Amino acid sequence: MSKDITIPSSHVKYLVPAYRQRINAIDAMIKELAAERNELESVIAKYSSKEGNAPSHNEIQAVTTHTDGYKSNWTWFAKAEFILKASEKPLSTAEIVEQMINYEPLLDRRKALSSMSATLAVKTTSGKIKRIINNGADQTYELIT
Repeated sequence: MSKDITIPSSHVKYLVPAYRQRINAIDAMIKELAAERNELESVIAKYSSKEGNAPSHNEIQAVTTHTDGYKSNWTWFAKAEFILKASEKPLSTAEIVEQMINYEPLLDRRKALSSMSATLAVKTTSGKIKRIINNGADQTYELIT
């Protein structure tokens, strides 16, 4: 049950844009989730038509190993290392995760961002990767060779 509250007309000019911004954010989340749902449905459809509904060993290999050598069963750092080497330029955590999603469309973006961020922080302190701070808060990473 919701309660009715009175909003002064002087505050409405702030409230309406905030609500519109929230609606836009919700629409973006819906679009992202719809794309993920479609991908899941295509995987289900692919394997539901197979005998026994289980992928063969060769099909699993095709899913996890890509022609350029990327493997979805690598550690987070191995994935970051591969992507940074391939890009030949410093990348932000979000850019690294976007590249990973190109290889692994079913990857949970939020989990990947969190895990990759933690991995890069640890590898920065261990000296395997260098953090570059651009424009104040912007951070990119590059491999130390």
